[in-house]
Amino acid sequence: MTQLKYFKRTLENVLYQCYGQSETLFLYYQYNAFY
Repeated sequence: MTQLKYFKRTLENVLYQCYGQSETLFLYYQYNAFY
């Protein structure tokens, strides 16, 4: 579970670097990541 959580965090960091300019898109992803 911890490894999956680490992978998920890494994926979020990559997406933030890719879509950091579009905060709305990133926040939308963060919201849906919980579901």
